[in-house]
Amino acid sequence: MELPSANILPCPLSAGWEVVEQRQIEPSQGGGFSAGAYRPELDELWLLSDATSGSISRWRGLRDRGLGGLEPLPPLRLNQPQPMDGEGLVLDGPNIWVASEGRLQPAHAAGLLRYDIGTGMLRQSQALPPAWQLQTNRGLRSNGGPESLTRLGHWRRPADGGRDAPAAGSA
Repeated sequence: MELPSANILPCPLSAGWEVVEQRQIEPSQGGGFSAGAYRPELDELWLLSDATSGSISRWRGLRDRGLGGLEPLPPLRLNQPQPMDGEGLVLDGPNIWVASEGRLQPAHAAGLLRYDIGTGMLRQSQALPPAWQLQTNRGLRSNGGPESLTRLGHWRRPADGGRDAPAAGSA
């Protein structure tokens, strides 16, 4: 297998990992992905686009056919009222959770967004703490906000009616 250029790898090969498989995708299938999740019950790979319009590219067949045999599914458009910089992705039952970084131009706040997994409709937007909000002279800079999202099992907060929620992480 031909290895990708060292300048595009997330860390050096000398760190102890290896590229096992890679696949080129057609531009119509998306690109510039910032997060991924796998739905084992459906054998679907979901990849969050880095585009501000918000969409998830989906493929089926990873378990049985590997990357080379993935069958593209229709993308899921995420409907939100403003552009976003989606970075983290968690699939949880009927919900899609996305961590979004803040931006000054175009202005939008960093937040934790919850979408309907079937329709992509925005169900909830929770602003991140004030210290994380990007301001002219304070807050997390562009590409300095939440870069990942992890589901920490079931936990409940009385303040939000007991709904489960994932935790956003900053790089």
